[in-house]
Amino acid sequence: MVSAALERGKKHYAWARQKDSTRGWSAWVGGVPFITEVIGHGVRTDGGVAIGPHLCADGKVVWFIVAPSSQRIKTQWGPTTVNTGIEDLANDTYGDPNTGEANLEKIRAIDGPTFSQFPAFKHCADLSFEGCADYFLPNVDELRWVVAAKEIIDAADDSGGNLFSVWKEHYWSSSENGAQAAFIRQPELGAAYSTWYNKGSNYYVVPCRRQIIPVTAERVPGGIKVGPYPDADGKLGYLIVAPASQRTANIKLGLYATDVSELDNITDKSTPDSNTGLYNTSVLVGSSYNSINDNNGSIGSPAANLCANLTFEEQSGYFLPNKDELKFILANKDLIASVDDTTGGDFATMGSDTIWTSSEQSNTQAWIGYADTGVIWYGAKYAARWVIPCRRIITGA
Repeated sequence: MVSAALERGKKHYAWARQKDSTRGWSAWVGGVPFITEVIGHGVRTDGGVAIGPHLCADGKVVWFIVAPSSQRIKTQWGPTTVNTGIEDLANDTYGDPNTGEANLEKIRAIDGPTFSQFPAFKHCADLSFEGCADYFLPNVDELRWVVAAKEIIDAADDSGGNLFSVWKEHYWSSSENGAQAAFIRQPELGAAYSTWYNKGSNYYVVPCRRQIIPVTAERVPGGIKVGPYPDADGKLGYLIVAPASQRTANIKLGLYATDVSELDNITDKSTPDSNTGLYNTSVLVGSSYNSINDNNGSIGSPAANLCANLTFEEQSGYFLPNKDELKFILANKDLIASVDDTTGGDFATMGSDTIWTSSEQSNTQAWIGYADTGVIWYGAKYAARWVIPCRRIITGA
């Protein structure tokens, strides 16, 4: 029986076997139970509409489940006199380092299980819908995903409530702007728009939950296969991260004072790079930039060329990861290190050093990552930093 014929949400049985890294495949075993579940971008699933996959602030790859319009309410965020412990963002340029789920737990820690002082969080924490009860108030970056997918969410919303396209209101995030204000987004104005308002104002709450897609790491020819990873071109696959022996220190990005016009100039840390690291690298090593002398010791982009020219274990096609790909790598660095059988530029050796990405911030700055903390920031293109070459395998569109 093909999977398309299996009734969703019902228990079925199949033959199955396991693969062990040392002993190989096990014998076939019959009668293994499984429950079918259909999920994908824009699919109406249990508890709401799925969008993604997305990479969260805690490094987890998830399907983001947005509660349908019938489960959204208008209420206040909370009091303006309570120190919540939530990260105080000066603006959303810096991105929220904590997930909406983590922010809700901070409110729970000071307000107790009833959430009596914080009605926006209370509605999410109390919501039980279609057998799902783990909702939270999305942070400002997660709310960006919701706004960006508003038409897709509306198209799948069968709940009979007021859709984003009809109910042109402001929506709360769980991200703070000081003691008195929290960030909001207005879907009508697009994903790039955000501002903040007094926490005592009445705005809409869109509860969300997430379904985590387990990340795995495996040593393969050419590096460590880690993922799944949702890349900038919308394709789902795996990154192949060069092992410690193939990472290089003291390399400049190059092209200082050159605006690489084909790349995004990303000034907002929470804004994803619209291009993959593979694309960025192809531009940086292309004929338009490869012979430019930046008068700071570089011709072209040494970091990008190092990756593009690498052949290791009969594998080629390496690139300099973009800022989002590097963020994913650093979020899973312990998992990657656990299967790395080489020595050299391991993450422990890097310490607090920084690592290049192929994402441009301006004509003089590019985005970098801190090996120890995983923080993504930007720095001068003429500085010498680590380079971690990558490849990728595409498994789905």
